[in-house]
Amino acid sequence: MILHKTILIDTYGVEIEPFLPDLVALLEGLMQQYIFVLVFEKKQVPIPKLVTFITSAIDAIVDNLETMEPVLTEARSPAATLEEAFQQVAHKIRASEEYPDKLLASLDMLKEQVANKESKEFLIEALLVYLKQHPSIKNEVSYLENFI
Repeated sequence: MILHKTILIDTYGVEIEPFLPDLVALLEGLMQQYIFVLVFEKKQVPIPKLVTFITSAIDAIVDNLETMEPVLTEARSPAATLEEAFQQVAHKIRASEEYPDKLLASLDMLKEQVANKESKEFLIEALLVYLKQHPSIKNEVSYLENFI
């Protein structure tokens, strides 16, 4: 599931995020059913043709997302990667803060420091403390801290 989330976001961009649980369910459902047909019913299907069909089906759905509403509107699932954790904090900042620029800039600086091989540990700690001072994102930042 995590791999499919990553593939879908890499392919279609973060714009699909509200629909991600729905798209993962569709992709995995299609794959599961075709695997069942191939393995248990022993049908011979050209794999490249199958891949093209599944990809085209997902493309068609993504192309029409603006006319749809997400169905699986469950609470945001916990991040599985450091990048997802950063994205969740950024999303929460944009959604909950009236003036998000300083917080987003701090988050970007934190991301740069974490990615930097010669990062300054005191700066990472200071940025985490600063971000956790904001009640609207405290939980997300604490979760992010576990990845760092």
